[in-house]
Amino acid sequence: MELVETPSPQIEQVDLPGDIVVVDSPALEVLDAARPELAVLDESGGLILIDTPSLEFAELGVQGPPGIQGIPGPSGGVALQLTAGVALGGNRLITGAAQYADSSDAATAGRAIGITAGAASAGALVDVVVAGELDGFGGLTINSPVYASVNGTFTQTEPVTGYSQQVGIAVSASKLMVRLFPPIILG
Repeated sequence: MELVETPSPQIEQVDLPGDIVVVDSPALEVLDAARPELAVLDESGGLILIDTPSLEFAELGVQGPPGIQGIPGPSGGVALQLTAGVALGGNRLITGAAQYADSSDAATAGRAIGITAGAASAGALVDVVVAGELDGFGGLTINSPVYASVNGTFTQTEPVTGYSQQVGIAVSASKLMVRLFPPIILG
């Protein structure tokens, strides 16, 4: 039997018991019309051709044990873990090298990636919030922008030297909605 591909494949999908998907594919033109073909999508999304008119379905097994615990991190938002390049304090703006970002140095503009969710010693893993809420600040003015400042700290007064980069907005006196904006190099 010979199969020929057509230029515009369109797959009609039919769900059958047992979570097995059987497709009748016009993308595959069967030259022997006396023997209709069926194709089954395998786990990787490839098509497996079955050249038999009957199918047997196995029942699904029972749920397996839970997987391993995921990487710890703060709740909500988007976080990642980095290995601290230096000892880091909590709620500090850092670069991809896991060192403090510093808005007074225009040469480092654009290197900030997120805010530490806790302290970490050099060489230890540190959780970094790149988007979402982060608590633990003090004295923020609600609904006002928060900017990068020196040595990984923050200010609600826009910088006038180095670069200006808004890192979020205060949603309460102690909580920041983290969202890093592109830096603006200052003259």
